[in-house]
Amino acid sequence: MCVSVRLYVHCVFTSNFVGYLTDVLEDAKLCSSHANKKLIDLDDIKMAIQFKLDHSYTNPPPREVRTLSQAVFALINDNL
Repeated sequence: MCVSVRLYVHCVFTSNFVGYLTDVLEDAKLCSSHANKKLIDLDDIKMAIQFKLDHSYTNPPPREVRTLSQAVFALINDNL
């Protein structure tokens, strides 16, 4: 790998990490101010990370919803 590619990968990783860290700290500051605290503590950071995880990943819908939606789509396609 040439030096310029390594530097580019390093810069992209660093900028993504700094962006993530900034977002987490901003959310932690919101948690702290909501709790009427002047300083951010570890609980605020943990809660901010949990907020990010909750909004990043979703579970698939229950089987009943998938089955119902498949039946509805089948009816729609049959009528077209």
